[in-house]
Amino acid sequence: MPGLTPEQIEIVKSTWQLVAKAPEDAGEAILMRFFEKFPDNQKYFPFRNVPRENLKGSVMFRSHAGRVVAVFQKAVDAFNTADPVATLVEIWTEIARTHFRRQIKQKSFDELKEVVLEILTAACNLDEVQQTAWAVTLDTIFGIISKELANLAESSQ
Repeated sequence: MPGLTPEQIEIVKSTWQLVAKAPEDAGEAILMRFFEKFPDNQKYFPFRNVPRENLKGSVMFRSHAGRVVAVFQKAVDAFNTADPVATLVEIWTEIARTHFRRQIKQKSFDELKEVVLEILTAACNLDEVQQTAWAVTLDTIFGIISKELANLAESSQ
């Protein structure tokens, strides 16, 4: 894995177990924080016109939140595949493509990355070593997205 040690991969897999037990709760916490900290991003979601205070607990919101966490679950599962790098590239390149079509910009992904690390740190009570493992993982994931968004932007001009 580029940039990730075997020990960091094990840290990511083990700390993720807490999130995996309640994916919709974790996703809801991530998206709520994302919208609180970066409210402009809500306009990209199907619940763009729902007041933030009405989102928590709503079926549509929790369903979407669960799908967000499911993609991260696939990323964690990629560490158990024969070629984790290729698997991560496949997963996150597709995410970049679908979001590029919705005109989601790099800035939004950067903001999401910040929030994901913040929520994981709080929810999993991550220490400094664990935070570093997750930061490297998220840098890898969001680096794939960034590269694909740049490729797509260049080819669409």
